[in-house]
Amino acid sequence: MNVDVYRNLKLGNWSIRNRSTGTVAYHSDFVIVQDVTFVVQPAGRAKVLRDKTKNVHAFVRGTIGAYYNDPQFADFIMRKSRWAEKVFYNPYKTDHFCFSHKEEEIKKAAYVILTERGGAWAIGDDIVC
Repeated sequence: MNVDVYRNLKLGNWSIRNRSTGTVAYHSDFVIVQDVTFVVQPAGRAKVLRDKTKNVHAFVRGTIGAYYNDPQFADFIMRKSRWAEKVFYNPYKTDHFCFSHKEEEIKKAAYVILTERGGAWAIGDDIVC
């Protein structure tokens, strides 16, 4: 399924929006997304900066499959990959998703693991910056 996944601040988990229907199909504490593009919508970010109120304007876009909420599969991916890096997005600091230790933009990743505490880990040997 092609999805957009974003942090649901009210529920404290991840919302998984089906791109075909535009509706939220699931909520989950843990999600694995494949063939990921990191998306920030400029108009939504501008509204956050102007009004100081949060809205859904940044998300991880990709596909999910049968193992989308399987921590054991995530461990397998992490062990198999040579590269894993924590990423974040803060509309008050940057206009893009970044690596957690620097403000370098990240655009694509083979996998992203979204954890129950709100962490996001880009996984893969072909990260696009």
